[in-house]
Amino acid sequence: MASANEKTGRHLDDDFMDHDDNKMTVKEYLSTRISTLKPPMHRPPNPIKVLGSLSKMNWMMFLLAFLGWTWDAFDFFTVSLTVTELVRSYSKLMYMYI
Repeated sequence: MASANEKTGRHLDDDFMDHDDNKMTVKEYLSTRISTLKPPMHRPPNPIKVLGSLSKMNWMMFLLAFLGWTWDAFDFFTVSLTVTELVRSYSKLMYMYI
């Protein structure tokens, strides 16, 4: 049974190649692009009201994320302090298995 593309004689590549009508000049692109880059000038909400609207679960999630971030920073710090000892330790292990 013939597919729809075989009946019409069109291939999938033809759909991607027929964009000559949709070409945009550099001037048109820049005139539309610059206007989309301007941020909206909405007034930001009062941070005290926003913090007051957080539920207990929101605060717990924030605390959990903060503790995770702090633990990751501590881990990175301890590894950077002990990197010389780690290299010595793993070098001994590497030579032991060679």
